[in-house]
Amino acid sequence: MAKPFVFTLLRDLTVPGDVWETTRHEVEDDSDPMARANHWLAAPREAESLGLDAFSVGDHMYDSPESLIDCMAAAAATTKLRVTQTVLMNDFRNPALLAKMIASIDLFSGGRAQVGIGAGYNEDEYRQAGVQFDPAPVRVARLREAVQIVKLLLESEEPVNFDGEYYKIDGLMGLPRPVQKPGPPIVVGGGGKQILKIGAEFANVVDIAPRTAYPSGLTKIPWQLTREAVVEKIEWVKKCAGERFADLMLGCVIFKFYPAADREQGARDVHAEMDAAYRMYGHEDGFTLSIEQVLESPYCVIGNEDDMVAHFLKVREELGLRNFLVFPAFMHQMKPIIDRLRKEQ
Repeated sequence: MAKPFVFTLLRDLTVPGDVWETTRHEVEDDSDPMARANHWLAAPREAESLGLDAFSVGDHMYDSPESLIDCMAAAAATTKLRVTQTVLMNDFRNPALLAKMIASIDLFSGGRAQVGIGAGYNEDEYRQAGVQFDPAPVRVARLREAVQIVKLLLESEEPVNFDGEYYKIDGLMGLPRPVQKPGPPIVVGGGGKQILKIGAEFANVVDIAPRTAYPSGLTKIPWQLTREAVVEKIEWVKKCAGERFADLMLGCVIFKFYPAADREQGARDVHAEMDAAYRMYGHEDGFTLSIEQVLESPYCVIGNEDDMVAHFLKVREELGLRNFLVFPAFMHQMKPIIDRLRKEQ
């Protein structure tokens, strides 16, 4: 029997110049002090009412609330929705404190917390916040230690010791104890081999992402959006995970959700949009994928309702992807597709 799909509302990317047009959070209403709060809480409430499984926040210093406070507020505003992050910048928090915060959210939400974590990539944001932006190998090595510490503190019933190059833990008991056993799931997202290796070895969920991104989230290398690139990364995860692979959940972000009566024409429209975005970023050749590659990309869902249902079934069967991150812009349009996939499974 096929494993169930998981659909997560992703409230991201909160960065200036976001080419995905997902950053439109602020409301101004001085007459109602709760207006902004209710505006922020509307998304997780709506996601739950539409039958999505989880709510995920980004982790930026820009216009969004602090990520873990955002998750706690979303958990308090809902009853069943899981709360997670796509993904926390490891360098923004000490891993021992992060584990305590996640365990606290899990406690107050009745066991609905996840922790999503990555190495960080936005150098401008680091600089603006006064956080040291080290070379990628250093950030990845630090992430590897941090993920192990978070996992130990969330899962161990005994005091934790850890003697790493970047972090040292000396007899710390992970308290409060989370509701979930052995602990809240850990999500590692990324596109580079070393990040994916960390996910394969320690995480419960691995989000397969394009690597080398602009601050807006758009990958600098169009090929990274192809099915071939995703297959290559999944094979790497499988190699690194060994026996763990069977228990891993694999997922990805849906960057383009494009309803169209004619699927090929829809792909041409998506290609034109992406081409304009890449030329805006100075790529003289524009978006270099073929129409067929756009249609085959796990990151693009194009066509009528039947086409879209078939797309999700195909990528689950052939690639093992079943955890999908959905942007608010197409949350409502996806409901009938999600409902059909629930019935099919």
